[in-house]
Amino acid sequence: MSDRSAIEWTEATWNPTTGCDRVSAGCDNCYALALAKRLKAMGASKYQNDGDPRTSGPGFDVTLHPDALDTPYGWKSPRVVFVNSMSDLFHARVPLAFVRQVFEVIADTPQHTYQVLTKRARRLRQLAPKLQWPENLWMGVSVESEAELARVDDLRQVPSAVRFLSCEPLLGPLPGLELDGIHWVIAGGESGPRHRPLDEGWVTGIRDACQPALAGIPVQVDDPAIPGLRARHAPKGRQIPPQQLMLEHRRQRLALPVVPTRTRRHDPPPSQGQYTP
Repeated sequence: MSDRSAIEWTEATWNPTTGCDRVSAGCDNCYALALAKRLKAMGASKYQNDGDPRTSGPGFDVTLHPDALDTPYGWKSPRVVFVNSMSDLFHARVPLAFVRQVFEVIADTPQHTYQVLTKRARRLRQLAPKLQWPENLWMGVSVESEAELARVDDLRQVPSAVRFLSCEPLLGPLPGLELDGIHWVIAGGESGPRHRPLDEGWVTGIRDACQPALAGIPVQVDDPAIPGLRARHAPKGRQIPPQQLMLEHRRQRLALPVVPTRTRRHDPPPSQGQYTP
């Protein structure tokens, strides 16, 4: 599979793990589950392990891919990378040691900006103190309904340079959404033949929650069934394309002194005085 992505808020994908299990209503029409079934039928090597049919499906068992850890080192130009578009890095079956290896690769490639998104916010919070957090890592949680608002509180306790919410597929209003410590919000509905409808009023609530924050929190909204949704609901003065926001953050990071790191995860340890993730 190509690393380039059609997802509007990123530029590339990188899947050091694949597979997942359903944890909430937002998983019901999971695009990754359907895609894994097709990839298994096509013989794709990453998608040959079947998951539990009650929570997963063909080709979608949680599987680690250590050989994929070297992939970002081969990218010549900087890019924005969605980590695990086909999995969840904080799934209970992904060992802490492997999460650390992924974070090490991220730290070793500061020219790229990495986006990690999880529905397993509690495990994220529990593991956060045991991880080194690179400046080029953006951490997000999915919040598709009021029932999942506790994920935002968990995310707030994570020392990530940028913390973001993915409110998609948005399945209901998010009353009481608090955005202290949150830097970016994505909101939108489902696509596909079985998509659940999006009420524009739910998006209005998110937009209004973003506006009181200092200078406004950038929010990206879209739904193929509601034309013009983004133009109507981006907070005034903050209609910044997500790619521009990422570039601004990248420029700020790369203007700082870069601490030497290993060039690849399997290289010999650095000399004394170098930073080790």
